[in-house]
Amino acid sequence: MLNEPLELVLTDLSQGLPAITPSFGAALAEACAVCLEQQGHAQGA
Repeated sequence: MLNEPLELVLTDLSQGLPAITPSFGAALAEACAVCLEQQGHAQGA
């Protein structure tokens, strides 16, 4: 449904995608986590 929040699992990036290697995906996930924490978002929220 449109009003339900979607789950974003950053660690899934470490599995890689067609254009993203697993190691680069892990680096992206870590960068996202740092940015979210600096903006005051709680982990798992």
